Amino acid sequence: MSFAPEIIEQILSFVGKDVPSIKACTLISPIWSSIAQPRLFSEIYVDTRSGKPGSARNPEGLSSILVRSPHLARSVVKYRLVGDVHSPSKGALDITSTLTQLRYLEFSANENANLHPQLTSALPAVLSSTRLTGLRLFGIYDFPAQAFQHCIVLQHLVLQYTTLTGLDGPLIARSPKVQLHTFSFATCAGASSGSREREAFEWFMEPSCSFDLSQLRVFISSDTALDPRSYEVFCQFVSKFSHSLGHILIAPCPRFPTSISPPPRLVRLHTLEIPVTVAPTNNISWTINFLSNLTAPGLLRRVVLHYRRPGVHHTLVGFGPLDKCLSSEAFQSLEDVTVAIYGSEFVEIITNYLRKIFYSLEAKKILTVEGYTADHYADIISGPLPI
Repeated sequence: MSFAPEIIEQILSFVGKDVPSIKACTLISPIWSSIAQPRLFSEIYVDTRSGKPGSARNPEGLSSILVRSPHLARSVVKYRLVGDVHSPSKGALDITSTLTQLRYLEFSANENANLHPQLTSALPAVLSSTRLTGLRLFGIYDFPAQAFQHCIVLQHLVLQYTTLTGLDGPLIARSPKVQLHTFSFATCAGASSGSREREAFEWFMEPSCSFDLSQLRVFISSDTALDPRSYEVFCQFVSKFSHSLGHILIAPCPRFPTSISPPPRLVRLHTLEIPVTVAPTNNISWTINFLSNLTAPGLLRRVVLHYRRPGVHHTLVGFGPLDKCLSSEAFQSLEDVTVAIYGSEFVEIITNYLRKIFYSLEAKKILTVEGYTADHYADIISGPLPI
């Protein structure tokens, strides 16, 4: 008995991304194989560091398959190249040029590096021939800004510890069709001049950038001092999108100048995320107070606090003042406060502490504590990027 292709598609939708199950389905019959096989190639992850789980073990062989089978190349919607992006294997390089239906592209360097020249030269063709909606660059030096003019429908842009070259005007204005929804930006410690932060926000200040940004994720190291001009540009940036921003992540930064007026209230803000540092504690309180001034009363629904590698003795220091902040008028409409703990073996003990510290939230039954591995902490900067 054979099934119609629509039924097979429906069955495979329940399999999800379970690779062993998908491989088993390809062995049932030719028609099952033709439908199931492209699912094996929908996401390609190449990590040049050996032994990484989930990474393609033979990029050269994979590249050869994609070249010989264009229908499989067309099924790739997500491609991640992680590790040595300056001198990766030939197979990892060749894969990039075969992709025509890409939706998400990521280049992540394990140490800050330039892209391989072949990757740089292949980007314009890839970006102009695909409908790329998500782009993540991590630790890339001198990424060619000209590549953005080929981004047709870019919606999610993540620039983490990345510098651009050849930028002679507003970044996204190069491609008027772009309707950016999410912008994630991170700088490393030591960028004391604030110039990178200022440039990043000025990219979007031109009138030609007419999209409605809905999510902003800014991770400026607590060791980084924002000069008054950079902070002023940041406030102008938030003001430009005050009508559309609904979700903000901002890391505590103790050196925002207090002499400059904050941005106007965000009329759609419903979610705040804050990476919590152990010390100094007043950074956290200041950040929450700053954000509460941006929030229109009655709108905020969710707050997420990200806490990395806490020890038991750090918990009271890191969270002590927060209950008072989150009990203020701006946060009365909260329906959920989630504390995400990364890389700690004391999650259960910390949870009991937090239930005592956040007694007002616990009384409302809106406090949730979740534990994650330390590796997941890096993902909070970019956030989930839908394909």
